[in-house]
Amino acid sequence: MNANINCGAGRLLGLLLATTVLGAGDLRAQTKEVEVGLIAPGAAVQVGDTIFFWSQKGFYAITAGSKLTPIGANKVDLFAAVDLDKSYTFKISAASDPRSQQIHFLYPGPGNLGGEPNRRLVFDTATGGWSLIIESLALIWSTAGTSIDLDAAETLPGDPEDLDADEPVSFDDPRWVGGAFALAAFNPTFQSGFFNGSNLAAEIETPEYAFNANGRASLQGFRPLIEGGTLTAYVGSRNALSENVVWGPLLTTGRDLKIYTRTNARYHRIRFEMAGDWDHAMGWEIEDRDLRMGEGRG
Repeated sequence: MNANINCGAGRLLGLLLATTVLGAGDLRAQTKEVEVGLIAPGAAVQVGDTIFFWSQKGFYAITAGSKLTPIGANKVDLFAAVDLDKSYTFKISAASDPRSQQIHFLYPGPGNLGGEPNRRLVFDTATGGWSLIIESLALIWSTAGTSIDLDAAETLPGDPEDLDADEPVSFDDPRWVGGAFALAAFNPTFQSGFFNGSNLAAEIETPEYAFNANGRASLQGFRPLIEGGTLTAYVGSRNALSENVVWGPLLTTGRDLKIYTRTNARYHRIRFEMAGDWDHAMGWEIEDRDLRMGEGRG
């Protein structure tokens, strides 16, 4: 099997499928044009034998030159199509993070200044999940340096052995080792750097749940499974899908690390907001005693 991918925006991704006909002994080739292609020249990144790319029809991955897999369908495709400022698609860039198995797509979205990219959709190849990061950058890329030990004696004539003593990152950090790629970016003033600063604030919103298939449910509490940092939460609710979601007041954890509420509705969702030195956000849990039959009226 052979395949080719053209990096110009809007071009087709051609797949050549070769099959052998049993008994005839001849090789027949069938060409199938799949109408997906790059939305912009910088909207693709290759990891091993897989190319991840953003097309006019959404996000895809093509593996071994032939297997085409949608990775954004029913997840972020519709959101991205609306969120992208299509006047500046040429500023889209994509890169892989070799340390986290994530694929980053940087693009200009709502509120951008002159087309400056300010949104980043991140695809986790391990879980299949997506995240949105709001941060202004000029370009995202993967880079590697040349291997050299600056603490070795006489690396350069007359240089001190503690050359990096006052630097925030040791010059012998793995990111500087030749061949060890790391995710990097240029900021809006075109300064290059790595993602090694303090944690950004984060927001996680759960799907909407109908805890009682026969009517309303009263949500009494839940326990967030989030390590470190400062955590607050909001409960959103509504009684019909045609209604707007109504968000309740700010909630915090109690002594038993649970968050308590009294929200009576047919549909519930929760929004978590993390700040400070938070680490892992793994999920949330509800005990049986935290759910009761809801009242007929909210």
